[in-house]
This record gives sequence, structure tokens and C-alpha cells, in this order.
Amino acid sequence: MAKTRFTSSCSSNLFDLTDSEVKERMHHDSQFGSLSSCSSRMTRHITQEAEREAYWLEKRKFSRPAGLLSESQIKQLSEFSQKMHGMNCILGQIHLDLARYHELGQFVEKSAFVCSEKENVYSTKEQRNKRNAGNYINYDKDAAFYHLDIARRCGVLEAIITMAKMAFGQSHELLKEVVCEEVWENDDLEGTGFELMECAADMGDQSAVIFVAQAYETGRFLGPMKKPSWPKAVAWYEKALNFLQNSEIDENETPHEGVRPRYELLERMAVMYREGGYGLLQDLTKAYDLYTEAAMSATEAMQGKLANKYYELAEQCI
Repeated sequence: MAKTRFTSSCSSNLFDLTDSEVKERMHHDSQFGSLSSCSSRMTRHITQEAEREAYWLEKRKFSRPAGLLSESQIKQLSEFSQKMHGMNCILGQIHLDLARYHELGQFVEKSAFVCSEKENVYSTKEQRNKRNAGNYINYDKDAAFYHLDIARRCGVLEAIITMAKMAFGQSHELLKEVVCEEVWENDDLEGTGFELMECAADMGDQSAVIFVAQAYETGRFLGPMKKPSWPKAVAWYEKALNFLQNSEIDENETPHEGVRPRYELLERMAVMYREGGYGLLQDLTKAYDLYTEAAMSATEAMQGKLANKYYELAEQCI
């Protein structure tokens, strides 16, 4: 009887424990289910984000950034730019001619007389007499310089070089009587002149190329804001050599003012490599090669003494 009661009590307790465990497990399962559902939702969200990112990554490969022009648009823009450049050149040439007309006195009132057959015929005899006496035409220099400056802005090479020489105080063909300080308000004339000469060199003027090379070598005409730079000087001398090589003139002759024969350019480069400095590393091997090449070039130009001098300098670099 006691055994039966003990068994039923144990069964009742076991049943109670099982029931509580079941409840706890059901509660745990519900929490685990909610966590599993949340985790699956996060996984799906991450997967969707990755798919979306991969999709846009592929789309970007075929997309074009904003502001990027198509080939046809680039071609049209290039043609328009060339057309505008041509128009600027024409406009600049007109202003250059106007500056020249001012210098010639075309806009200065002249003494006139009326003939029986022709009217408004200007007498230039008096004007020629004044020129012979050393008296120049009193034209409007400010107006002439204004037209010259417009021509320079339009990219006319002659105007650029003329204004550069004005800034340096050098002689120039156009507007010879114009004093730069009287018509040009600029606190750094030398620096501005060098920038103009460098622009002319970029446009392919050989004398300007050599001028810029010499300026970077010696430090003259650079203005207060720049210092000598031998690497730049070497680069400009090499550009001058390429101009001589590609031109139809003799490389060892001086065809016009400012241009130097080939052996002189090679010698200047050799000197800089032999000494080193101003940003250029000393290279005696390079100096030897340049001196030797300069000697050969001088020999071709029938400059025997210079050739011997260059050979001697080359031997000193060994």
C-alpha cells in the first residue's frame, strides 16, 4: 500500500516536472523561433543589399560620369575651338595692323590741300621733312598699345614677342617709340615679360625657346619670383635642338636673331652637366658625350678651333 502511494507520488511529481519542462521548452522554443526569424530577416536584408550593390556596380560600368562628353560632342567642341582660334587670330591680326597704322600716322591729322582736279589729297612732303630732321609722328601711343595688347590676348605671336621685349626694355620693331612704363601699368614688368616670352616659346618661336633656356640657366630676366633651374634649361635647350633638327635651315648657322648654332647649344648643356647645380645632378659621362657631339658639330661647321676646344673639355670629364 505504501509502495503504491510512493509510486503514484513519484509519477505525479514526474508528471509535474515534465509539464514544467515542456512549458519552459515551449517558451524557449518561442524565443528561439523569434530569434531565428529575426536572424533570417537580417540575412535576407544583407543578401538584398549585396545584390543591390552588385547590380549598381555592374550598371556603373556602363554609365558615364556627369559632364563627360561623347566622341561626337568632343569632335564638335574641337571643331568649334579651332574655328574660334581662327577667328581670334584674324581679330588679333586686325588689332596688330591698327597698332601699326597708329605708328605710321594713319590716324593723325595731316595738312591737306585741295587741287583743282582732286580733293582731300594729303601732302606728305612736310611729314617726310620732319622725319629726316629726326622728329617722329606724334601719334596716340596709348591707343596703339591698346591694340597691341588686344592682339597679344588673341594669341598673335608678333604681338606677344613685341610686348615681351617692351617689358625687358629691349629694342623691338613695332612701336619703337613707345616707352613701356608710360603705357603699361605693371609692378613686375620683368616677370611679365618672361611669361610672355615663355608663351612665345610654347608657340614654337625658336628665338624665344633659346631665350627661355638661357634665362633658366643664368637666372636673368626671370623676374623676382623665379630662380634658375638647370633641369628646365636643359629641357628647353633640347627643344631648341629639336627645332633645329626639324627645320630646313642649316643646324650650325644663325638664320636670324636669337637663334644659336647647334654646337653652342650642346656646349651649354655640357657645361651644366659638368658642374651640376640648381636642381641638376652632376653627370660627367653626359657632359663628355655632349662635348664630343658639340665638337663634331663644330667640325661640320668648319669651326676647327672650337672643335679642338670641345674635345679638350670632353677629355677633362673622363
